[in-house]
Amino acid sequence: MQASPDLSSLGLRDIHEPAAIGWWPLGPAWWVLLGLLIIVLVSAVVWWHKSTRLQRLATHSLSERIRGWRTHRDDQRLLAELSEWLRRVSIAAHGRPQVASLVGDEWRAFLDRGLAGAPFSSLPGSLLIDAAYRTGVPSLDPDTVSDLEKICQRWAKTVRSADQARARGGSS
Repeated sequence: MQASPDLSSLGLRDIHEPAAIGWWPLGPAWWVLLGLLIIVLVSAVVWWHKSTRLQRLATHSLSERIRGWRTHRDDQRLLAELSEWLRRVSIAAHGRPQVASLVGDEWRAFLDRGLAGAPFSSLPGSLLIDAAYRTGVPSLDPDTVSDLEKICQRWAKTVRSADQARARGGSS
């Protein structure tokens, strides 16, 4: 019988498993995917920022008018400013040809469109339709002004620019 050779004398070592493959550095396909993801996220943020710009500007402008009333307490002036604010924001959103000629019930229906409860057809919202142009405007208390502000804020949240309306498939 032949003796088995001593492996240690041959200078051989045990077989070792290679180290696990790490996730870094990423392969080229992952870099491309990561780049596309960043582009999509940046585009979404830019789109969202542009799409809400008119609403943010309108809300800020509304707040300035309400703060002004708290200083001057001129009810006629506040109603005129809010009426003008509604008209300006509407023109900015939908264009002069679609909005500028609306008066009376057409204007009221335009403002009520998309809002539950038709707030511009009843008090205090109806004050914004024609009270600024009448003599003998009822005096406004802080609660009424707060209600007017809430109505205008609700309306401002529904405002979409003409570009957005076209992009969503609606009419401007």
